[in-house]
Amino acid sequence: MQLPANVDLLSIKHVESLIHDRIQEGKHIEYKLSLPTNEKKDKKEFLADVSSFANTDGGWLLYGISEEKGVATKITGIGLENADSEIAKYEDIILNGIEPRLPHCHIRALECGDGRFVIVIRVDKSWIGPHVINHESHWRFYRRRSVGKYPLDLAEVRDAFYTSADYRHRIGDFVRNRIVKIVSDETPLPLRSDKRIVLHLIPASAMDMIELKNIMIGTQEDFRLPQINRYGDGPASPNFDGYLSFTYLDHSGVYESYTQLYMNGVVEAVNGYTIAENVTHDFKGFPYIASGVLEEIVIKSIPNFINLFQQIKITTPVYVILSLLGCKGYIMAYSSRLWGPQHQITIDREILTTQPTVIEDFELNPLLIARPLIDVIWRASGWNGSPNFDENGQYKPRT
Repeated sequence: MQLPANVDLLSIKHVESLIHDRIQEGKHIEYKLSLPTNEKKDKKEFLADVSSFANTDGGWLLYGISEEKGVATKITGIGLENADSEIAKYEDIILNGIEPRLPHCHIRALECGDGRFVIVIRVDKSWIGPHVINHESHWRFYRRRSVGKYPLDLAEVRDAFYTSADYRHRIGDFVRNRIVKIVSDETPLPLRSDKRIVLHLIPASAMDMIELKNIMIGTQEDFRLPQINRYGDGPASPNFDGYLSFTYLDHSGVYESYTQLYMNGVVEAVNGYTIAENVTHDFKGFPYIASGVLEEIVIKSIPNFINLFQQIKITTPVYVILSLLGCKGYIMAYSSRLWGPQHQITIDREILTTQPTVIEDFELNPLLIARPLIDVIWRASGWNGSPNFDENGQYKPRT
């Protein structure tokens, strides 16, 4: 029986199966008889174990398991008066002893009888590393191989940083290539206008060329994809690249929007209707973008895409990039009564693409994800940022 990826589904029966199947320690699993003490060397060893999993492929630490030559032989358990406080203690050690902070590390206490527990720590592969131990003057990077953890030498540390940077380069290359195709109308469906809003959401895991995994959607019935339009979502159908959802504009053969979910978890959502529909030429001869409509689309779509990623078992980090296409010469409308500063300028390019905003936690307030993207668009039109957020970061659109 395999250990479930979702630690909340873990039970003592999964641990018993490790004994029954004589599962050997290795790159992805390690057994410990007892928990680390408060001694400096034990904390350092504990942090080295945890960070080594994050810096490699992720894995499991199980405390309260006896082993012989690396093979699990018996559940011995650990006597604990308060399992929750013990979990909090080790969560705090991880939080304060590893930099940057781990995005995904889960600890469970599984009761095995007589007031004893198996402590299970699940560490996911990190996409924001490499992670270093920074604990009481000990500063070291670790990774894992089949025989366990090992410290990285200088060349390996350098390579780890290059690999991390390479993921970001791949993301940039992917977005640039896709924007070129969208501008050239090489899209899954014909769109009504060349004035387009494009949202790319790219899981870091999708850029891993070694461990490329296809998304899992479960049953296809009632599978829907969010869209960046007034309708919210639409039914999805399989296509060559993954799954496609779309919205008809009319019976002329053109479409308002589409969302393409690629098999590696990347989302491309395109709206080819809203900007053109809401354009007017009443302000000094310049077309303007209805800012409230644009902002509402972006802000409302973020939670919908987060729900999608959780549904298809995509983990953070996820990079979000917003693009406006075909809007050179446009300005951002402030409100129906206030047109904005006299120095307001027009957007000076046909392709406007933001730097990525990173979703490191799906519980993060969606406004914190959307606002940096929205502010960039406003700056392109001569503003410091969107005037529709108050001093506390709450969204309060002007009328």
